[in-house]
Amino acid sequence: MGGVDLLDMLSALYKFSFRSRRWYMYIWWHTLTVAVINAWNLYRRDQKMLEPKMKTMALRRFQALVGASLTSAGKAKKFGRPLSCSDAGMGHQLYERGKTCTEKSKGSPS
Repeated sequence: MGGVDLLDMLSALYKFSFRSRRWYMYIWWHTLTVAVINAWNLYRRDQKMLEPKMKTMALRRFQALVGASLTSAGKAKKFGRPLSCSDAGMGHQLYERGKTCTEKSKGSPS
């Protein structure tokens, strides 16, 4: 099957319909769909070359993972304890790198 025929068939498999009066939204949505399908085709090709016995991920699952990662981009999770500043004995803590420290308690010794 040719490249254009395969792209048309795969894009018609899981068609997401939405209504919009803005014409450029349709172009954006089609561009995003084509990019995800091409990425999935590359994933399948590389998966077959690297691990031929392992089953490849379905297109729908791949689309769901891409969508989940795009919606969670930029949402940093804070792990671990806050960083301590040089005045740690005085009850100060540094919560972000490059920021000034804040007092943990108001009655810190002078």
